[in-house]
Amino acid sequence: AFTKRPGWSELTAVRQQRVHGIHTRFGSHIMSFAAAQQLAQWLYPEEFQDWNPKQRLQEFHQKFMPVEMSGTWMLSLDGD
Repeated sequence: AFTKRPGWSELTAVRQQRVHGIHTRFGSHIMSFAAAQQLAQWLYPEEFQDWNPKQRLQEFHQKFMPVEMSGTWMLSLDGD
């Protein structure tokens, strides 16, 4: 994992498990709304604690997309 690289364990974000990732093409995708919602929740967790971007993404996908959803679109070190 990239968090095992030299020096990464010294980063406050890594120690506090505040490292997040979003699929590289998510920002210019039909489902980019979910990326924006997830970023808002990561940056302002108190204000958006009731949001569930992953669930909204799954609901959108089931309703509008002709194929089953698979893959990893968003992730966090904290496992959420």
